[in-house]
Amino acid sequence: MACLASEDSVVLELRRRKRRENKPFAIMARDYSIVEKIASPPSGARELLESPERPIVVMPKKPAVSEFVAPGLSTVGVMLPYSAFQILLLQRIPDGFLVMTSGNVHGKPMCTSLDEVFSQLSGIVDYVVEHEREIVHRVDDSVIRFSDGEPVFLRRSRGFAPEWIRVCRNLAQGIALGAELQTAGAVSFEDKVVLTQFIGDMDEIENLDFMRKELEWLIGAYRIRPQFIAIDRHPLYHNRMLLRDFDAEIFEVQHHHAHAVAAIAELGLQPEAKALAITIDGTGYGDDGGIWGGELLVSSWRDYERVGSFKPFILPGGDSAARFPAKCLAALMASCGFRHSEVMELLEKRNLLDSLPYGSQEAEITLTLAEKGKGPLQRVLAGFWTRSQPFLEPALRGLTRGSHR
Repeated sequence: MACLASEDSVVLELRRRKRRENKPFAIMARDYSIVEKIASPPSGARELLESPERPIVVMPKKPAVSEFVAPGLSTVGVMLPYSAFQILLLQRIPDGFLVMTSGNVHGKPMCTSLDEVFSQLSGIVDYVVEHEREIVHRVDDSVIRFSDGEPVFLRRSRGFAPEWIRVCRNLAQGIALGAELQTAGAVSFEDKVVLTQFIGDMDEIENLDFMRKELEWLIGAYRIRPQFIAIDRHPLYHNRMLLRDFDAEIFEVQHHHAHAVAAIAELGLQPEAKALAITIDGTGYGDDGGIWGGELLVSSWRDYERVGSFKPFILPGGDSAARFPAKCLAALMASCGFRHSEVMELLEKRNLLDSLPYGSQEAEITLTLAEKGKGPLQRVLAGFWTRSQPFLEPALRGLTRGSHR
């Protein structure tokens, strides 16, 4: 989907139609001179933008871009055209740049056929340009930003997947299914790991089917016979539905240990080496049945010891609460000793009650359960204990910016 990126009303209309409230859009610029007019590319960005992979590169934005392209952010993702049609299109645009986002309904995989476009997007897009070539593999754009002068992947997809990654030892032939949100799959063989392209959230049946098909394609392409399946330890993640599709030994992996090992591998450390890993990351099912997220792990490839964490607090709703800053804020304030009336007054003052599906009633229940977490209901609510930084972040966003989702 494309629209003018300089007009507030147009960008807001796309947000309304696509039900994408605040998540930033990317911009496609005609050429590098346009990139310099709309953003401030860091050193090394031009080489990436003009490379055959053509990733989105995140960089500081300038006023020429509508504030609603990346609301509340000082940066914007920019890319250059990577198909002949995109070049022709941008030559006809006086601004020389457009919002360019995937053709899909919110939360679903992008459409790959004209029938899907007409059935799913007829109420969103005004015009459709049909291409005669079949889309065999749907692939999102790769996203890169610079950290300390070095490019870092935020999303590894088009142009980079399924390029293999070499590791420092031979691996058994296997499959990795990832976690629940913003995920990708992988296969392993010899000294190689091959990631699928970005898949998305596993709470949509279409994305589960997408993951299955891409893994089956990789298994066939590399002619491997999986001996194991690695999957997140969380017992309720939807990707567990894929386990029955592959006949192999199952290994459950603690979420934050997986992140620690990924960092250890990137540093080139040997499997037996131990490192202190600070995993300030998304939610993960902990060894104690609670929700982890801000952890200090002494970790090797094979095992880990948890030596520290954020202070825990009760979060009624568990993982689902991460989508609602009002619930996170109410639970955090209750754990800090604020009175019931003080919390409700603040939520109302920050206009956060309307963001909850059941309004003030849901906030009242969340707050009541959080307050009783240290009393008679402590054992019942044990599964709602969290130390997770991603729950602190939305709580603080709700407090300081009045964020709703």
